[in-house]
Amino acid sequence: MSMAMTAAEVVSTWLSHTRFPVAGREYYEWLQFLANGRSDEEILGQWLDQGLFDVKEGEAPVMMGFKGPLIPSSQPSGQDRLADLPPVGALVLETIRRLAVSSGDRASLPLGTLNQFFENVIFPQEKEIDLAEEVTSLVGRGLLSISEVEGVICLAYELPPDQELPQAVQERIAKGLEITRQGLFRLLEENPVLAIGEFPALAKAMRRIDRAAFVPFEWKLWAYVDMPIVIEPEIPMTTSSPGVITLTLKAVQPQPGEHVLICGAKAGFMASLAGMLVGPRGRVLAVDPHAPIVAHARKAVAQVPEAARVVQVDHREDVTVEPEPDGHWQVVVVNGSVPKIPVELLHQLESETGRMLLFLQEPRESGQSCYLIRKNRDIVKQENFQQIGGFQFNPLFGRYGWDRLELLQSQYNKIMEQRQAGKAERDVSLTGPYPLAKVVMASRNSIEATERHSYMLKAWEVLLKYLTMPALAVFSPGEKRDWGLAEVLTALSTRSSLGHWLNALQRIIPTLHDHRVLGVLHRDLRRQWKDETIVQAFQMLVDELCPDPVPQGSPTLVSFLDLVVRYRNRSGEGHGAVGSPSHLKAFSEALLTALETFILHLQFTDRYELVFLERVENEREGWSAKVRRLRGCQPRVENWDIPESREAASKPCRGVYLAQDHLPVLDLTPWMVFDEGSHGRDLFLFAGSDRYLTYHDQNAREPGWERKYLDAFLARNAVCHPDRVEHSAALETFSAMVRVVVEDGKVTRDERRLLITHLLETGLSKTEAEAAEKVREAVESTYPGIFWEPA
Repeated sequence: MSMAMTAAEVVSTWLSHTRFPVAGREYYEWLQFLANGRSDEEILGQWLDQGLFDVKEGEAPVMMGFKGPLIPSSQPSGQDRLADLPPVGALVLETIRRLAVSSGDRASLPLGTLNQFFENVIFPQEKEIDLAEEVTSLVGRGLLSISEVEGVICLAYELPPDQELPQAVQERIAKGLEITRQGLFRLLEENPVLAIGEFPALAKAMRRIDRAAFVPFEWKLWAYVDMPIVIEPEIPMTTSSPGVITLTLKAVQPQPGEHVLICGAKAGFMASLAGMLVGPRGRVLAVDPHAPIVAHARKAVAQVPEAARVVQVDHREDVTVEPEPDGHWQVVVVNGSVPKIPVELLHQLESETGRMLLFLQEPRESGQSCYLIRKNRDIVKQENFQQIGGFQFNPLFGRYGWDRLELLQSQYNKIMEQRQAGKAERDVSLTGPYPLAKVVMASRNSIEATERHSYMLKAWEVLLKYLTMPALAVFSPGEKRDWGLAEVLTALSTRSSLGHWLNALQRIIPTLHDHRVLGVLHRDLRRQWKDETIVQAFQMLVDELCPDPVPQGSPTLVSFLDLVVRYRNRSGEGHGAVGSPSHLKAFSEALLTALETFILHLQFTDRYELVFLERVENEREGWSAKVRRLRGCQPRVENWDIPESREAASKPCRGVYLAQDHLPVLDLTPWMVFDEGSHGRDLFLFAGSDRYLTYHDQNAREPGWERKYLDAFLARNAVCHPDRVEHSAALETFSAMVRVVVEDGKVTRDERRLLITHLLETGLSKTEAEAAEKVREAVESTYPGIFWEPA
């Protein structure tokens, strides 16, 4: 390894390359997770010793794959490895052992799946379980090992799967199960959306029926996690999460003696709960079109004698019709997605009290909506399903269900939605920061080429400001003043150009890279991007703007922003010739797709979200806040409990913040404000000393209460350099001429000649070359990245 590079730099360089057996960043985060708090230097030293990397002078480090255990075994052999195993650690160990038993081979569990399991467990004790600590302990004991399976980091069981675990370990497994079981009940009771206590009979039934009896052997230890579990991978079919089942049964409220039809038996868990609710005088019929599912559900229901007496599970090719007389059912649950209301089942509902719950999906849409139909009364959309994270039910086929053509159309539309406009794993309009999501959507929705191009450039302007504003919020001049930066900041807070914003970003971030938030941003700015959409768009800009050949390479975000600013000054927003419609269309699509790729894959936008604290009230151990989460095009309003914490912004008050894990960590006042404008209430970005803009609809407002913050910022960054000589009248005239020249974002040949002539005639420069250099310095400092007309 080159001694000129620190370990942190090697790791950072490695992270900028993505062509590895697994995603580089995810891999690194898991390796850090398993490193148990050691420094980058210590981690990298161990990895190098173990041959994990091949590092050559002048090249990016190449990952070679695992050569040995990342965590040395502290207890390499014997039964001592199982001594004093904590309950949750024993639960993790038994989960992977059961996978090995079921597969008949050395099975492994992806770390990501294990992490998802822990994210959905509610632990009833005050101290949450530390997954890193549990995994580190198991690997250190030699009970588990880390491996790579088809590009995914996994944990593998190191003991013989059929070896019986000691009684003490089995007792700890049982204790771990009880911890997760009590956590599930706590979730169902305390979550304000689920609130199972509002239906006491259901709460009692949920505690009496063991969900573990309804899931396959290898997943029984996951039974008390609020998530769906696969029961038949070949179909595929899952049992719904306890939360979804709770909302379903709360909506239809089965009562003693009633008849209940469940179209889509799944594992039989919902049918068994309904059987407990209707009691010995009631009836529950669960029908399913899949014979293996029917067999599984019958076997599971039989393990609950009290429910088995009233629950019947039958096979039906079409579960959307049932040969019963009208008025037979009091409750019908359509336990799967359908494109239309099953009218025949609706007729079979009892006229006075009949109710049906169903999940409707339009053939040309991918989303599903839940509706409660109370016969002869009303139809009510059940919004609470979305409030617990949404749902996606399997399709039901039949007369009132899907036919094969409809399902194919739905699946095709879903695939096309995912691939539309070159978007990656997520959709900017759903998950991107609100100001970016809105202006990107405005560009995508524009039909006319010039308008789309204009909005595309606005989107890049918003991204540049969104990245720079956190730096401005943190920056404070030190004892050794950077007077050049002070000039940039003064211009930025009065009459700024995009060049000033980019200049501020480039000059501030490196000086504050140790800051918690700006350190993440610093790594994003230095990262080299190999994504095809970014590289292609970058090359288009190079070909458009750079007449001389430019060395090929992977662009950084800063280099990309620099070309976008130059492109905007040359060809957009009234700066020079705009171009033909085909030209605008090609650049709009390429640059907008590249922008979306950046937004979706920046660590900064992934870790920190934009929020508006609308109301903050003091509590005993922190604050209670009404929060508007500014993510996607449709912000959500939530109530947050903000504890006193080192990570939280001290004494948060009304304003726009960057937040992480429900903690506001950086106040962005006065650079972003959420307030009333000329077109209503919205999020406004600072656009100069006299206005704030929304960009997506040109909603504007003048500074009001923010003025004192802007004035304070200017006072901290005054440009009166103590060593400067007093400007002469000629120099003042020259400065005024420069300001006029740069107003349109470009410098023509004639304007350049005029400035040079002034310097020569007034004696401010002695030679043509000196005058030309002074003109370039003055113009670039006033408007960085401006377009120069070729001489």
